[in-house]
Amino acid sequence: MLKIANAVLSLYNMPKEKYNMMCKNAADFAQEFDYKKLTEKLINTIEDI
Repeated sequence: MLKIANAVLSLYNMPKEKYNMMCKNAADFAQEFDYKKLTEKLINTIEDI
């Protein structure tokens, strides 16, 4: 439980620029798991076989 609290405090105390960059990176990474994008990747993989 202490690790979670320390992680939250770390985010809270993080400089705004670093926090914003982290948020952007997380959002960009999450886009890779969009169902439409995953479906297209799966179709392409199956077609390549």
